[in-house]
Amino acid sequence: RILQLLHPAIDLEGLAQHRSSLFGALDRQPSNQRTFESGLAHLIPTLGDEPYFIEGESRKIGRVFIPKPLALAMKEAVLVKIHCRLETRIARIIEDYQVTDEETLAAIEKILSSLKQNMGAALVEKMCRLLRNGELTELVRILLIDYYDKRYGKSMRDYTYALELSAEDLSEAAATLTEFRRSLP
Repeated sequence: RILQLLHPAIDLEGLAQHRSSLFGALDRQPSNQRTFESGLAHLIPTLGDEPYFIEGESRKIGRVFIPKPLALAMKEAVLVKIHCRLETRIARIIEDYQVTDEETLAAIEKILSSLKQNMGAALVEKMCRLLRNGELTELVRILLIDYYDKRYGKSMRDYTYALELSAEDLSEAAATLTEFRRSLP
């Protein structure tokens, strides 16, 4: 979300048409590699020589891979850690994914079922029950705490950040990031 408020920026998830999560393809038509790279090829020359914003992603986003030169450049980038309260994250995820139709619910349940090995059958069954009952806040809370935060928290500790900031207020965070960008050499 914050990336939409920052300029210049590369929105890798937007170009990939994938939210870069287990549920990233829901309600989207993910790009193929050619379309993704074509979008990058058109965007990158417009950025100029100044620093630009890009979300830290793994090399693979859905079905596409970040081209090696860009992936290497990202490893050398100035890093910023953005955080917000768990409740804010939950609310934003629920708003972003808009689970409303039976087809989407069935797709989510199928994805949840694939997590049995990682999270255990009992917890996955609980999440499926929460989904069927429309208890999305608790479902997302469990996914964040017991899956995503455990999975990504360890790797995030391995990095050194030039700046850490709260994104409770997206506009305020974007203003801070824009000012920080101006201070870079």
